[in-house]
Amino acid sequence: MATRTRSSGVTGLAVGLVIFVVLFVAALVAAIMLYTKWDGSQQELAKVQADENRLVTPIERQQPDIQPLLAGSGRPSVIRSLVDENRKLKALISPNDQASLDVILKDAQTAGVEEGKTFIGEISRLKAEVADARHRAELAQKAQADAEAKLAAIHQQIQAASGVYSAAQQKTDVQVQNLMTQGKDEAAQATAARTRLEGELKQAQDAAAAEVKAKSDQLDQLRQEVGILRAKIDQLTQRSGVRSVVDISRLPDGKIIDVSQDGQTVTINLGGKQHIVLGLTFDVYPAGTSLIQKDASGNLVPGKAIIEVDSVGEYTATARVISLDQGASVSTGDVIANVVYDPTATLRFYVYGPFDLDNTGSPSNADKKRVEGMITQWGGKLVQHLDYDTDFLVLGAPPVAPEPLRPEDANDPVKVEEHTRQEQVWKEYQRLLGEAQRYKITVLNQNRFLALVGYVHR
Repeated sequence: MATRTRSSGVTGLAVGLVIFVVLFVAALVAAIMLYTKWDGSQQELAKVQADENRLVTPIERQQPDIQPLLAGSGRPSVIRSLVDENRKLKALISPNDQASLDVILKDAQTAGVEEGKTFIGEISRLKAEVADARHRAELAQKAQADAEAKLAAIHQQIQAASGVYSAAQQKTDVQVQNLMTQGKDEAAQATAARTRLEGELKQAQDAAAAEVKAKSDQLDQLRQEVGILRAKIDQLTQRSGVRSVVDISRLPDGKIIDVSQDGQTVTINLGGKQHIVLGLTFDVYPAGTSLIQKDASGNLVPGKAIIEVDSVGEYTATARVISLDQGASVSTGDVIANVVYDPTATLRFYVYGPFDLDNTGSPSNADKKRVEGMITQWGGKLVQHLDYDTDFLVLGAPPVAPEPLRPEDANDPVKVEEHTRQEQVWKEYQRLLGEAQRYKITVLNQNRFLALVGYVHR
């Protein structure tokens, strides 16, 4: 009896132990399953939070412009709200609300919107420009209306004047018709009156011509008196041993009073009464020139053009332009000058040495004769020696200083004669230079003389 009771207790303990083990295993399995689900939930929660933070961070949630998008359960999602607002903005900016931001920015740049400026600002600027353009258009329309009103007034005046003119013309036609019908007697009287008026006009023209001639003669007389006074001044100056302060060769001789349309022919205020001859040339200087300048070497500065007289009248002459500086032109009022020509005084020249006017390389006395002919033809006077009365010394080609005669040539009469001739020419040349310096006479070599008289080799 006691054995059966002990066996029953062991059996109950075993059963309880088995039940405990089964319950423990079941609890362990349940715990494992719960942990697995919890861990999955945590991972899912972390993923959801990561996705949410990618859309909006905790710091951004606190910003005032983000909070209205998160508030309220009935509002659309943040992404939906942003997409809708983005589409609305695109629709306001571009007709294509599906275009990307880069495309819209490129279109804006093409349209002329500068980088960094807002569309609203550009629209405001364009509105201001449109308003200004409209204002200017209104002003232009008003000005046009005023102009049209003035034009209409002018047309009315023209019409009124035309009416007056037509009435006057009709009245004149009637008067002319009446005069034509008055008869032969009145026509004869008109012819007589016309003849009388033409005679009176001819008398007036003759009187005017006589008065002009008298004035011209008086002017010539005054010029002669001026020449006499200049001569007396020169004599007084020479007696004092000093030449005139003003070099008369630097004074202009006249001026151009007319120029042809092509600029190749001019008219000057000098004629036969002032001893102008055919072929006389003048340098042309700008209007207002009162004294021709000299350069650093003492040469008179050439003019901008050279003219040659080809037709001479009593008080005027015509000339053609034979030389003209590049870019220059001859105008009315320009002054003219020639170093030889002077209508009131005779300039005195001493010419020495051979010349080479045609640049052949061989100076000759024949060209010296040509130089002397230029001087005399244009009113100058040739003198045979230098003194205070001489105005210019014109020198030809400078002679070469002779080398000392070699001993072996001393007995050769031809070489001795040639050496003596060269030495005499050299000494005479130097003597003339010294005399010119002593008397303060202007010295001209061939080039300076030809430039001053306006000679052009053709």
